[in-house]
Amino acid sequence: MVVFCPKCKPASAPCGRFDRKEKAVFVIGVAWACEKEFIGAPRKPEEPDAMNGLWTPQEMSRFQCFSANPLDRQAALRSKPGSMAAFANQEDVVFVLASGGHFVFQKISEKMTCFLSRSSLERFLPVSDEHIFLGLDDARNRRPVFAVQLMQNPETLMEAVFADPQYELIPLRQAAVQQRVSHEDFGVLAQANALLNWHYTHPRCARCGGDTKMAEGGYRRDCVACDAQHFPRTDPCVIMLIQNERGEALLGRPHNLPENLFTTLAGFVEPGETFEDAVRRETFEESGIRVGEVRYVASQPWPFPSNIMMGFHGKAITTQLNVDYEEMFDCRWFDRSEVEKMLSGTAETGLFCPPEISIAHQLIRLYVQGY
Repeated sequence: MVVFCPKCKPASAPCGRFDRKEKAVFVIGVAWACEKEFIGAPRKPEEPDAMNGLWTPQEMSRFQCFSANPLDRQAALRSKPGSMAAFANQEDVVFVLASGGHFVFQKISEKMTCFLSRSSLERFLPVSDEHIFLGLDDARNRRPVFAVQLMQNPETLMEAVFADPQYELIPLRQAAVQQRVSHEDFGVLAQANALLNWHYTHPRCARCGGDTKMAEGGYRRDCVACDAQHFPRTDPCVIMLIQNERGEALLGRPHNLPENLFTTLAGFVEPGETFEDAVRRETFEESGIRVGEVRYVASQPWPFPSNIMMGFHGKAITTQLNVDYEEMFDCRWFDRSEVEKMLSGTAETGLFCPPEISIAHQLIRLYVQGY
C-alpha cells in the first residue's frame, strides 16, 4: 500500500522517530513519516533500540501522547529491602512534583523540564513522605525518578512558584496541548499522575476501613489492620470511529465538551465484557446505531485520572440515529470532506475536532486518510 504525505505528497517512508511537531501518517497500526520532513535517519522496525538494546516498537500506540515512556520500572527490585532508599539517595535522583493534577515545570537553558533536582524539591517543602518510584531513566544515564505529592496549601504553593520565574505550575492537560516537554516525558507524567491520584484517593482499606501504608515502591498499599493488599487501578475505556456504508463518520458531542466540538464516541468497559462488545454497546446506547465489524487500531494511557483508552474503527450496520440526549448533546453523520475541514479547523460551520493529544484525533485523522 503506497501512502502519501498529506502535506507535501511524496511517498512516505516507514520510521519510528520523527519530529513530534510534524504530522505523521498512520497506516495499519504503523507510524509513517514523510521522507522530506523526517528529522534524522529513519530506523527500520527490526533495528535495536539504541538506548536499551530492545526492539523498538513501531505500533501506532507508541506515538500517542502519554504513551512513550523510557523508564525501566524495575519491578523486581521494588520489594527488595533497601533498594528504594538506595535509589532515593543517589546523587543524580530527580523528582516529579505534583499537586491536584498540576505539575511543577522548571526552565533550564531556555528548555522546560518536569524533572527537578533535590534542591528544587526542598524549595517546595513540605511534601508527602511517600515518594513513589517511577523507574530508572534509560534516556538519561538510568537516573532514578520519583513522583512526589506537594503538601502545601494552594496559596502558599502558588507563592513559592511565582517567587522564581524559572518555575511554573501547569495542569497536565494544558502542558500536553502546549507541548511543554518531550513526547517521552509526557509518558512519565502520565504514569506519575495516575499513581499519585490512586494513592491520594486510597488512604484507607476497602475491606475494613483501616489505614493503609505504601509498599512496593508505590505500586501497592497494605492495610495496617487486616493486612489486605491493594493495587493501583487502571480503568479500561473504548473509543471508536464508526463508519456507515456511505463512508460517513459518526461523531458526537457530550454535554461536557466545548460548543461545536465533535469527537468519537467512547465509554467504559463493563465487567464481563470484551472490548469489541463494549464498542457495540456504547455506540448503540449513545447514538442508537448498531455496529458489526470492529477493528482494533491503537491504545493510549489517559491519566485523567487513570484510564487506558482502547481505540477502534467499526462498521455500522444501521444508519437511523436515536440519540440519548441525556448523555449526548448531539450525534451526527459527517462525510469525509467535512470531517477533514473540522480536523484542520477550517469548517464553514465552525465545528471542530479534538486536539492532537487525544487518540480521538488520531482515529479521526486515520478516517480522513482513508484507513
